[in-house]
Amino acid sequence: MAPSRCPCIFLRHQVVRGNAGITYMAVVTCLWPGCLHCCALAPSRFQECLWGNERKVADVDTQGVEDPKLFMWPGKGVYAVFGRKPEALGASPYCKDPIFVQFVVQVVAEEPGGEWSIPRPTELKPGIFAEQLYSRDPKKHQEPIKEKNWMPFVWQEQLMMVHSVFPHRVFRVNSSGIAVQQFVTSSSDWFAPFKDEHIHGGPPLILVPGAASNTGHSYYMGIFHFFQTFGEGSNKVKAYHHYAYRVEAAPPFRVCGVSSEIQLVTRKRNADKQASGWTHQRIWKDTSQTAYISGLFLDGDIVHLSYGSSDIDARLLSMSIVDVEALFAGSSWDCSGAQVLDNGTGEPLPQALQSLLASGNAEEQTLHSVSSRSGSLGSGVPRRTEYHHMHHRHRRSHHRDHKNLRRLAGPL
Repeated sequence: MAPSRCPCIFLRHQVVRGNAGITYMAVVTCLWPGCLHCCALAPSRFQECLWGNERKVADVDTQGVEDPKLFMWPGKGVYAVFGRKPEALGASPYCKDPIFVQFVVQVVAEEPGGEWSIPRPTELKPGIFAEQLYSRDPKKHQEPIKEKNWMPFVWQEQLMMVHSVFPHRVFRVNSSGIAVQQFVTSSSDWFAPFKDEHIHGGPPLILVPGAASNTGHSYYMGIFHFFQTFGEGSNKVKAYHHYAYRVEAAPPFRVCGVSSEIQLVTRKRNADKQASGWTHQRIWKDTSQTAYISGLFLDGDIVHLSYGSSDIDARLLSMSIVDVEALFAGSSWDCSGAQVLDNGTGEPLPQALQSLLASGNAEEQTLHSVSSRSGSLGSGVPRRTEYHHMHHRHRRSHHRDHKNLRRLAGPL
């Protein structure tokens, strides 16, 4: 595949190399803003607004790209979704609500030009659904709005974005970044164990074919997280927890299962400061138990999860699909408990897709549509890697440090 117009990021044999290191299978997303700055994100091309207002400058501000996530759209190329402050427009340099937004940009184009050629970062917006999300009681003090962790996936050549996990709100987005249709469901039974947690999104969703699944169904798999805090003052620590969840492979994209917790490596293993192995890792906050999964990719029967560990290390967890589905043990395939709150208000789907949904074959056609265009995606990359046993005695899964990706990918 030819290099992109951005010299610091290019794709070859499904391996992306940036100045933050090598990205295997477009999974390990860039952890440093410079990885995307060489394109249209350079400060000379994009002037961020400032937090605060004319009366008071904010005590804390941030600059640059946050949580970039790469996903592949077969036939179109590689795209990135990331968070950043909005562009400063108008007379005031300060941000208006929302003060943090999501962007999409095309990183590598398989077919230059066309509707989905997005060379400059385009802000993702809720469009006509903003009023539902941002309506407030003006008499009550409210925190500024931050749009974070939109989770992209492609369904039937339509770009979809999971805006929230619970309720499960999925936007269909046009090439201008505007949400034109939404599907909303609520699966209270599956999320009952997390009723006291503030659930956040994660990496792009992947499509798991029914032939590879013990459910017999094709489905999208996503990952959500929440964090818990303990300690006081400067010793306060955030402990992150990640879970996979299954989504039916057609609108309204009901949630059909939630896994047990995904075990990630951080620089501290537990919350007890008196225990051995404590590593007090401080930047401007304690990040010893911070972990964030930003990449998710299915390569044959192997699921790759890339994540930042303790805001210091880049890691890759690779598990067989058998091991991943074992995390759903005791969680049978069941979408029936989901309450459909919105079955597609907004701009109607193209007539051909409406007919497909009416036929009842949308799940089967979703898999056929992707497999017929993706070919042998991911083949040809040698799997020279070390592993250690994880949760299951006779199954293999492994963590790879970022430095080992160079050896895995080989010379480009």
